[in-house]
Amino acid sequence: MFVGMLILSVFGITFSLKAVERPIEVECPLGGSNAKGWVILGSYHSGVGLDGKQYGAHVQPNPPPECPDNGFLVYKENFSESELIQLRKYIFSEEYQSMWKNTAPAFYRLAKIYEYMGESITDHYYHYVIATWEYDYPPFGKKYSFYTLEAIEVLKKTIGIMRSNLLSETQFVEVHYLLAEL
Repeated sequence: MFVGMLILSVFGITFSLKAVERPIEVECPLGGSNAKGWVILGSYHSGVGLDGKQYGAHVQPNPPPECPDNGFLVYKENFSESELIQLRKYIFSEEYQSMWKNTAPAFYRLAKIYEYMGESITDHYYHYVIATWEYDYPPFGKKYSFYTLEAIEVLKKTIGIMRSNLLSETQFVEVHYLLAEL
């Protein structure tokens, strides 16, 4: 009896350590098939690295739903007509399509979208860090190096902006930690 309960409790713990996700589907504002992604309903985290990477059943955030026909990441619910015109130019550009077809990490592409749209780097620098997590172990040496060097440059730029604008001291320290971690 005791052994049976012990086995059930071990399996119960194992099952409870899994991330609970559900597929989501949203309309692709740039046309084509619906964008598909996953939403996290709950997960177990056993720790956090200096770079903010969580360890446990689900180790990184899910990217926004991705349009399967063009690689656009539907990063918000509604877009104005002028935003869609601007996004269409970038998403269908050779630069973006090349990134998508060469399987650049979704968070790297998302950071590039934000940059193209003129968003402040202080609002999306962390996407570059998340992109490194996709390649943070062998055999991805060259890809990890590429995305890490990109993240380092963005973090340096972010520090410069934060210093000159006297933004949040906590965020300023956080960016320094991220830079040291990479």
